[in-house]
Order: sequence, then C-alpha cells, then structure tokens
Amino acid sequence: TNFRVSISDYQNNIEQMIDICHNHNITPFLLTAPYYFEIIPEYYYSIFPRNMNLIEVHKSYNNIVKKIGLLKNVKVIDLEQMLNQAATKSYFYADGVHLNINGRTFIADAIAEYF
Repeated sequence: TNFRVSISDYQNNIEQMIDICHNHNITPFLLTAPYYFEIIPEYYYSIFPRNMNLIEVHKSYNNIVKKIGLLKNVKVIDLEQMLNQAATKSYFYADGVHLNINGRTFIADAIAEYF
C-alpha cells in the first residue's frame, strides 16, 4: 500500500512529539483516527490512487498509534473503536473522515473522561 506519509515517518513523527512533551513535563496522549466509509467518495481518487484501500490505510496508521502508546507508555484513546461501536454515520460529514459537530462533541467528551 502506498501512503502519503510512510509508516516509519509517521511513527518517528509521533515518537518525536512524545519525546518533546516529556522533555517539557507535558503528559501526552494519543488518539486513533475514526472513520465511517460506506462507499469511498469518488473525489478521493483525485487525491489517492484507485488501488489504495483507504480503510486499510486508516487501520495501519491507527495500529501504529496503538503500538507507540504501548512502547512509550502513553495513553491511547481509541476513537476508531469507540466510534465503530457507536456505529453511527451521524458523527461524520459525507466524506466519512471529517467529524461534524456531533462527532466532535463525542470526541470532546471522550477526551474529557481521560482527564
């Protein structure tokens, strides 16, 4: 699978951000990226190759977030799982990735529970 940001770069970027937080006495936390695809919107193919499985790409990035959380002992709020359990597209705009006000409220509540 082709990624816009390689898995190794993605992992390195997140690890560097965690290290910066720790160096400044900031407690980081990580979020997985939720999505809701019934059908991949056609305009995505103007951005991504047609042979790219966007669900698998999302899952790959989310798996890296979970892995880093374990390795670095950083809390991961698994929004992917939480919103999949909610099983509602009413949290997303039509593109299946960006959250509308309902989704943003859901996430804000999930983060508030952490604190």
